Amino acid sequence: MRKVIWFSRHEPTPAQVSDMGQTDAPEAVRLIKLTDLASKTLDSDEDVDSVMDAIREHRADAVYGVFPPAIQSEITRESMALAQDFGPHTHFHGAWNVNRAEEGERPSFEHLRFVVVGCIRR
Repeated sequence: MRKVIWFSRHEPTPAQVSDMGQTDAPEAVRLIKLTDLASKTLDSDEDVDSVMDAIREHRADAVYGVFPPAIQSEITRESMALAQDFGPHTHFHGAWNVNRAEEGERPSFEHLRFVVVGCIRR
């Protein structure tokens, strides 16, 4: 069974759950929701490190979600290092959301699809 993390401040929409199921067969997936961790304010490198460490502790096969720039930066940094390290790794899939609400309005969007944004060592 594949271990998959949902990393976002919000619950996944039905379209997102369906899309995850197309990438990872739903019957073969254990979904771990990290909405509390994704809601954490990132004010320092130490905050980013603690989030990344918490994600690593799950030893997931894939991570889907909406990643703040500080997390995307860490994913990219490690992805570049992995280019020469072919050991076990965890893929990150970012949500490509369109038709987003204007700033200050009630959050709304339409899920377009997930895109691979990088990977980190397990």
